[in-house]
Amino acid sequence: MKKFIIIIGIIALIIFPVGCSNNESQDTGIAYDMAMNGVSEERVTTNFNAPMNNEAASDDFGGINKLTASSAEMPEPQVVERKIIKSASMEIETLEYDSAVEKLNNKINSIGGYIESSNVRGTSINNRYDQRSAYFTIRIPEPQFLQFMSDMNTIGNIISENTYGEDITSSYFDTEAHVNTLEIQEERLLEILKKAEKVEDIIELERELANVRYEIESLTGTLRRWDNLVSFATLHVSLYEVIEITVKEEVPKTLSEKISQAFNNSIDKIKAFFENSLISGLGATPYLIFIIPGLIILIFIFHKIKKGYKNEKEKNVVIENPEEEKKE
Repeated sequence: MKKFIIIIGIIALIIFPVGCSNNESQDTGIAYDMAMNGVSEERVTTNFNAPMNNEAASDDFGGINKLTASSAEMPEPQVVERKIIKSASMEIETLEYDSAVEKLNNKINSIGGYIESSNVRGTSINNRYDQRSAYFTIRIPEPQFLQFMSDMNTIGNIISENTYGEDITSSYFDTEAHVNTLEIQEERLLEILKKAEKVEDIIELERELANVRYEIESLTGTLRRWDNLVSFATLHVSLYEVIEITVKEEVPKTLSEKISQAFNNSIDKIKAFFENSLISGLGATPYLIFIIPGLIILIFIFHKIKKGYKNEKEKNVVIENPEEEKKE
């Protein structure tokens, strides 16, 4: 019996500290969580260990509501303005080349844009049927970029259109932060330079200060270039003079439409073949004035040569057999 009582006592001594430690750790964890939220440890003890009356409950929940309200009233993070370099390319064909170029220049000037570069190709003296073309690199204020592109259909028939966008937000703000750091370093170097007395220190500080200023100027130039590319979009325009505007045909969907389109294409090709043959034949008519007499002369010469060769052959046969002629 005594042994049984001793065993129970040992088990109780082992279990009791463990239970206490669990309660303490639980209270400690709760206190830590509440402390992270701005609630004191004393308030934790009052809330979870002491008996709760109505006033205490309302005060506690009021405190929690205050915490919730204060977290809800926290200012939202500011939205960072994206730095995007916009560009596009277009191919346009027109029947009225001079008018199209004039309209394009007027539209560019009306929105405050400018032509960065241009390459104009005229007609050749040797080929009067050659069409003119022009290639422009245009800088357009970013707010008017989309509207400008949508209005380009008034210049001529748009063959193709491509738009691009390069997001440089991360690189831009990293470079800007680097410039700010270098400016702070420049100020510190100037303060140290004012207090320097040794010539060696002064020379070393001035050398370091020159390097910092050079890097600041280089990065500042990069930021200015990026600002210009972001504020002014780039549009590459290829303008072609044509005799006939390209008609965009709808893609056939059903089998009957595909057969009909193939049949029409074959008829168009046959028609074009005969038209080209007729044009080529009529176009070569002036050459016949020289070709036909030349052919007649060649035929006459050929017959003369052939006739002379035949007569010569007959003479040779008579000379080779004179005795046969005498017997006869």
